[in-house]
Amino acid sequence: MLYPPKCIFCGGLLQDRGGYVCGVCAANLPSLPRGKLAVEISGVTCVAPLAYRDMIPGALKGLKFYNKTPGAAFFAPLMKSALIQMGRTDFDLVTWIPLAFTRWHRRGYNQSKLLASELAKTLGIPCRATLVKIRNTAPQSRISGADAEARRMNVKGVYRPSPFADLRGKRALIVDDVLTTGATVCACAEQLTAAGAARVTCVTAARARV
Repeated sequence: MLYPPKCIFCGGLLQDRGGYVCGVCAANLPSLPRGKLAVEISGVTCVAPLAYRDMIPGALKGLKFYNKTPGAAFFAPLMKSALIQMGRTDFDLVTWIPLAFTRWHRRGYNQSKLLASELAKTLGIPCRATLVKIRNTAPQSRISGADAEARRMNVKGVYRPSPFADLRGKRALIVDDVLTTGATVCACAEQLTAAGAARVTCVTAARARV
């Protein structure tokens, strides 16, 4: 009664205490058509159910920076649906883009891990940490999405496979919140492949370039 559920997009009160979005916002989601659900970037299939526009940026920034974590449970089923439509559900594990320790400590959580955990539940497969970020970098969001090379150089050499992760022969699904140029995903996929992963697929809640 004191904290009624609110729509993660418009903030309107919800009658369904188990819901996350109002009917109006649900009807106006910028969903991608099947032909645009997936793109190939440097050999990595990247899947996303939504375009990064309209109400989506605000909701994902709330999830990422302002502890509005219920958004993870809302986006995960949409991500699963997109994977199913693309015929990509045969994974051995779900993993996520790691944060540097200082940024994780300041924020208290990793939005990509939250999304990965919720998605792994819906898929019924393990969620595992497979990568570490060995040094802090400028946030990719501060670098123009038009400058793909600057984004690529910003994440070059900053990720390493976790010494505790057994990736040999595994089909890995790596999760992030937004796909822009794909620089971060590709840097992580390269490390997973080098550690023995048989296949790396990426899924995000939204894609900026449609």
